[in-house]
Amino acid sequence: MNSRNRNTPTSSSTTTRRDQPPQRPRRNPKAPPSRRSSFDNLPTEQGRIQTLLDQYGFIYCADRPCDIFFHYSQLAGGISSDDINCGDEVEFLVGPRDLTRQRGQQEKDQQQQQQQDGLSAYQVRIVEKGSVIWEVEEEPKGQRRMGKVERMIRWGGGRDGAMVGTIRICGVKNDKEQGNSVELVEEREQSREQTDAENNDIGVELEVSSADNKLKDKKGTLVRFTPDDYDGYQSKSRTNVLERNDLVEFTLVTEKRSGIKYARNITLIQSQRERIEEEREQKLLQSATLECGIVVSLKKGYGFLKSN
Repeated sequence: MNSRNRNTPTSSSTTTRRDQPPQRPRRNPKAPPSRRSSFDNLPTEQGRIQTLLDQYGFIYCADRPCDIFFHYSQLAGGISSDDINCGDEVEFLVGPRDLTRQRGQQEKDQQQQQQQDGLSAYQVRIVEKGSVIWEVEEEPKGQRRMGKVERMIRWGGGRDGAMVGTIRICGVKNDKEQGNSVELVEEREQSREQTDAENNDIGVELEVSSADNKLKDKKGTLVRFTPDDYDGYQSKSRTNVLERNDLVEFTLVTEKRSGIKYARNITLIQSQRERIEEEREQKLLQSATLECGIVVSLKKGYGFLKSN
């Protein structure tokens, strides 16, 4: 009786074994995550190769104001480190910088070089030159803005030997309704001291969000321009350049990387010198009297009249 009880399992023990769920194999906590799960839902961004070092490099991003780290093991599309050069335009995924590395294997020099936000680029692919979108035109697209130059470009400083200038938006050009007429929004009157203070602290007003800029367009938003935006800066003499208070027409764009607005494809409508001459001529005409006479002599470029 006792022998049978020892060799035959009871019904309760059998039920307990059947009710136990199957145990999954334990995953090594030090093992890196699978590549498929690591790259799921990562955003795709664009940029250009900025720096290349021994085993890694940095990408100048088009969508965020930073240079993002990438390791040569993340080059995709069948390319190697020998196939890439500084200036190449690329497309890549953006995610946390430790997605494909085991703990404790990240080199100290790489940690120092990586950006503060802790992001890395993955599956880096070279794209056709000119395909990266760096800036977008402001809505409504195709509408030309009007403005006055507030800060001239100062040669001899900044990148490419020149600093950026600024234009204060004062209106929009209405081609459809008024036949190429210019519809100017009334400008705010500002003292010279206020204007100079804004010029000295230009970065504060320029680096505002896109939403804020849209609200400020009719109040005189400051936008930047570079020598590449106006043909007059391309000549070696640099005599036909934009000066303060020149009236210009331009296309308004926003740089994706920084959110800063720029004036592109600038056309000079009327220079400050021309406007002063016109005002002077109008004043002379207002005080002038109508007379009659005859031409007595003609010279090269001028002549003389005899009043009756």
